[in-house]
Amino acid sequence: MAAGEAAGYRWPTICGGVGECTVCHVEVLESDDHLDPPGELELRTLETLRGSRGDRVRLACQAGVEGDVVVRKRGVRPRRTAPENPGGNRD
Repeated sequence: MAAGEAAGYRWPTICGGVGECTVCHVEVLESDDHLDPPGELELRTLETLRGSRGDRVRLACQAGVEGDVVVRKRGVRPRRTAPENPGGNRD
């Protein structure tokens, strides 16, 4: 999640990245060996998701990345940027 945000993407979350809401979950498509093993909190939270989605699901807010990883996530989009001069010149 942090890598996506650093690259300019808005990543959906409700809990703010503490591993409780599951909104940030991703399907890992490639290079899952570049992710740190899930911790106890992530494993407990993922129990509700993995039954229907398989073992390639991780919480983006909890997964430590140690290299390139390809994931699929709905709802991720480029972050909006504010216009440089939203109200025109007011000099």
